[in-house]
Amino acid sequence: MKQTEDADGVAHRVFNAAAAETRFLVISSPPAQGDRVACPDEVDVP
Repeated sequence: MKQTEDADGVAHRVFNAAAAETRFLVISSPPAQGDRVACPDEVDVP
């Protein structure tokens, strides 16, 4: 498990038991601010 902190000091933990590639889809609203959402391989992203 890896733990990092963002600019505001909020801790985020990442755990990948499968040791597989993980992709993230960044959704921004407004465009300058985005949330990272896990994007499984089965999801078709336009």
